[in-house]
Amino acid sequence: NVFICRLGSSLYFANVVYVKEMLLKYVEDLSDANNIEYMILEMTPVVSVDYSASLVLEGVVRDFRRKGIELAFAMVGTRVRTSMARTGLLDIIGEKWFFNTVNEAVNYCLKHQRMKSTVVAVQHDIETPIRGNSKELLAVDSHNYSVLLGSELAISNDMNSNHTVVFMNLEGDRPDVIADFLHRLKDMGFLLKGAHAEQFEAVSWRHRYLVQSSETGSKLSAEEVRRLRAGLGELLDMK
Repeated sequence: NVFICRLGSSLYFANVVYVKEMLLKYVEDLSDANNIEYMILEMTPVVSVDYSASLVLEGVVRDFRRKGIELAFAMVGTRVRTSMARTGLLDIIGEKWFFNTVNEAVNYCLKHQRMKSTVVAVQHDIETPIRGNSKELLAVDSHNYSVLLGSELAISNDMNSNHTVVFMNLEGDRPDVIADFLHRLKDMGFLLKGAHAEQFEAVSWRHRYLVQSSETGSKLSAEEVRRLRAGLGELLDMK
């Protein structure tokens, strides 16, 4: 019940109505086979969202919620996020529906779905009504459910003005993978300018790296991103 859609370009007055119509058509086309409960928009190619597009997106969010569909956003760049905040769209959507990677978005949707099902089941099985509404329960309790993260790689040139951002989700603490990753960066002629790692759900680790080209001292070119993605993809496949 989770549908993932990658938007192919920035959103502005001339194309946003078409995008809205396509999203609604996806929901309609799948309704007989598998009802969509969550739609994740992968936003890597979207570098700007104008005011008209923000208004249309707000309408999509409200329309989907009336249909019981939550809209989540993954890989949103700083510029787009700032535009959404300025128009009030960020507050309408809610911070909890923005994610660094598609995998994080999918896992949260699955946790939210599981908690939603639990709330409905409990409401039907007990005579005394639950104190508080289901939205409040979901906001508090969905984090108590664990979903195993698989290994995932994401690379973006749109989330930082001076660096290419590399995201890796790894199952377990894997210093061997990280050591190999650092060696590959050096061999490719790339510079590591920042790193952050945090544990997730006790069994997985999220890694975030800031990378630059040694030739330009700036973010990687499209060809360098392609080479890096291929190299790191091979690394994760081997591990």
